[in-house]
Amino acid sequence: MTRAAWTGVLLAQFALPTWNLLHAQCPDGSAPPCKAAVAARPPALHSVAVLFFDNLSRDSAYSYLSDGLTSQITTNLSQLKRLEVKSPSAVRFFLASTHDTRRLGRELRVRYLLEGDVLPGRDRIGVTVRLVGADDGTVRWSQTYGRPSSDLLEVIEDVSREVAQAVAGELLPSEQATLARRPTADPQAYDFYLRGRSYFNQYTEAGIRRAIDLYRQAVARDSTFALGWAALAEAWSQLADSWAAPQEAYPHAQEAAERAVALDSMSAEAVVALVWPALSMHYDIARAERLARRGIALDSNLPQARIDLAVVLWTRSRLEEARAQTERAWALDSLSYYTVLYHLYSLWDERRWDDMDAFVRRTEAVIPSSDLPLWEGLVLQGRNECAMAVEKFKLATGPPPYQLIELARALVCVGRPAEARAVIDSLLDVGQRTYIASYNIAAVYSVLGQPDTAFTWLERAYSAHDTWLIFLTSDPYWDPLRDDPRFKDLVRRVGLPVGETR
Repeated sequence: MTRAAWTGVLLAQFALPTWNLLHAQCPDGSAPPCKAAVAARPPALHSVAVLFFDNLSRDSAYSYLSDGLTSQITTNLSQLKRLEVKSPSAVRFFLASTHDTRRLGRELRVRYLLEGDVLPGRDRIGVTVRLVGADDGTVRWSQTYGRPSSDLLEVIEDVSREVAQAVAGELLPSEQATLARRPTADPQAYDFYLRGRSYFNQYTEAGIRRAIDLYRQAVARDSTFALGWAALAEAWSQLADSWAAPQEAYPHAQEAAERAVALDSMSAEAVVALVWPALSMHYDIARAERLARRGIALDSNLPQARIDLAVVLWTRSRLEEARAQTERAWALDSLSYYTVLYHLYSLWDERRWDDMDAFVRRTEAVIPSSDLPLWEGLVLQGRNECAMAVEKFKLATGPPPYQLIELARALVCVGRPAEARAVIDSLLDVGQRTYIASYNIAAVYSVLGQPDTAFTWLERAYSAHDTWLIFLTSDPYWDPLRDDPRFKDLVRRVGLPVGETR
């Protein structure tokens, strides 16, 4: 299984204790930590959750400002080691079920909640913030800021500093210096960046391409804007393989990531942004591993670094080690679908169908309804319950090609090859309107029992530098071809370990 373009990246610091997360289970059937145990432990003394700011403008186009304030203030506070700050994904998850202050505080296990609203105008911006005690809902501190729109970064700095002081007390000089660091000195560049994040978070081709345009404008105004370069690299990498050919997208990702690293070599986000260009452009697995491990060394709580290392380990057929990394990524941000699906990939690669089934059930609330049938179908197919898997795959409504590939495999399994061949026709039709990797088309021909055609498409994938080729040793699509000398030769050319396939 490969990365899916329809996933969202809600990456933040949300550390949970270490459990055997797959096999441990609470009395109510939920995943650890168990509610009773959590309730028994008081929240950390200096713990806070930043709730999503409200946009008081009637114009929804300004939502990017309220979201941007929420994100940047959360990031700023998270940089102070004395504070425990909940991740945006955790906040969003619990806000969906309750707005009751006391319950929200209990669920998030924090002493304080920061809420606020933004009133943007043409030339000025108004921001009101309130620090609320989670135990009783009383306002412990509040402030209203009315500034020129160009002073947004100054407002964010002031809010971060005053909230940190209200929660933790007098700040050390080093902590004040940390909060005073700004990603850019150019307010217009920062505005372009915030608008870009808003479009990027739509996770559509149109949204990501619009984000790329806005990020480019941001770094054009401030070429020293490391965060802008890192965001640009991330956007190009997300576009690659799913909506754009690798040779179109990854050179841009690499260039932007290298600029970000040159400007801030201690940025874990910038370092790991180089992992996928290394894998795709050069099939340089050794360098990709060094970069992923460097990202973990810089920020051990960055889920993306753990996931990137897991990908490298998959290419080396070190599946148990990879699973340990995806398990850790999920523990860091257990309410993000991005970390959930990568851990599902690990279980899928190891053919751990029972564990996969249990994990799907535990994370069902996080998995989008459009994708849930896909994962349920994969479990059924792994158990050779192919007829039921066919029906599940037909219910999956996420973007192709993944559910089409799996549907074809299931149809072959139940002895309906004519219908499976119709699936490849539909996949080729989709490829007329949007980018479909040759690797994915080859996969369908492989499961249809047409090895020569599959190898034709695999050679096209190699010529196009399809990134998915790094999964030749782990993806089950290639089980029928593994003993073919042509397959072993391709594995060798991609730089994968020959003879270590599943």
